[in-house]
Amino acid sequence: MKNYTFSINAIYREKKGTNNSRKIRLKNKFPSVIYGNQPRISVLIVLDHDAIFHLQKNKDFYSKTIKIKIKLDTYFVRIKNVQWHPFKQKLLHIDFININNTI
Repeated sequence: MKNYTFSINAIYREKKGTNNSRKIRLKNKFPSVIYGNQPRISVLIVLDHDAIFHLQKNKDFYSKTIKIKIKLDTYFVRIKNVQWHPFKQKLLHIDFININNTI
C-alpha cells in the first residue's frame, strides 16, 4: 500500500497493565495497540511520545493512513481512539485499526 501519509517506527511490547504502562511513560514513550479484523487479536506496541506529539499537530494525522513499522513487520492503520492526560499536553494511549488485513 503506497497511499500512506505518515510513517512511524514502533517496538513490540510484551506486557500490558497499568504498572507496565507507567514504566513505559517514564521513558517518554507511551503504550499503543493495533486492532486487527479478527476478534481478540491485537498487536501491543510502544511509541515515542515526542515524535507522535509533533506528528499529530498535522490535521491529516487523524484522517489519513499511517504506516507503522515494527522490526520487519509493516502495518497500515488508521486512528480509532486517542487518550490524553486530563490537564497536561501528553498522549497516554492510541488505538489503531489495521486496514491492511494482515493481523
